[in-house]
Amino acid sequence: MADYSLACTTDGSPCTVDVCVGGACAHEPVASGDLCTAEGFDGNACTDDVCDAEGSCQHVPRPDGSVCGGFTTCTSLACRSGTCVQQTMSCGTCERCIDPQGCVGQPVGSCVGATVRSELDVRVGENAPSLHWEFASATNPGSLPPGFGDPLATSAFELCVYRRLPPFGLVAGTRVPPGGMCGSQPCWSSKGDGFVFLDKRNAAETGMTGLRLRRSATGRTRIRARGKGSDLGLPAALDGSDLVVQLYLRGAGAPSACWEGEPTRVIKNSAERFRGVE
Repeated sequence: MADYSLACTTDGSPCTVDVCVGGACAHEPVASGDLCTAEGFDGNACTDDVCDAEGSCQHVPRPDGSVCGGFTTCTSLACRSGTCVQQTMSCGTCERCIDPQGCVGQPVGSCVGATVRSELDVRVGENAPSLHWEFASATNPGSLPPGFGDPLATSAFELCVYRRLPPFGLVAGTRVPPGGMCGSQPCWSSKGDGFVFLDKRNAAETGMTGLRLRRSATGRTRIRARGKGSDLGLPAALDGSDLVVQLYLRGAGAPSACWEGEPTRVIKNSAERFRGVE
């Protein structure tokens, strides 16, 4: 019979009980599924340290999504394939996560501005809602502006219209995915010094009928965007706020480039139409 009251030399295993049996030290395995003792912990918050039927400590990955550390409104630490990784809250089109509010629709402050011209024309009301934006920036001798990635295969774009002044808010936004077919033709094509998105029948359901992106070798940039219909997300009526438009090149969870048109001269501002130039 095992005598658990006597001290016995340990075998160093986190999954055995060291006991005296018939005057000799024996090492009896604990029940399968019991937690390992501290000696068996691997220090990984994403594994459960448990004993198997053979008396060995196994490090079993916890389910993906298990909490493994602190969190904020926009980020959390969660398990993925047995490793603790940081996750960022996924927001909707033209939104970004800001602690502690969460997902909000407001412009970012680090976009390439229109140094030559920008014109924004937004119409709502009884006729089909529409949007037209033209952007032009001159060569910057100090540094080249960002490129457009590869919309034929990997680069997505978000065209976003916000209220220009507080309280900020998203007025309209749509996402143009990479690649894809618009009817019998590819939605995207390369052309000269840039790319063209063409979808006159809204096959991609973005509301965008055309998006022309151009950048010369010296950095001279031109953007022309046209869209119409409900997929643009325009409201039934505008509220009289001055507007700003931003085009995001979406990378891994955050904008990797951004271009902005911020009209400084408002030509028309009513419930049915906003038109401004910069």
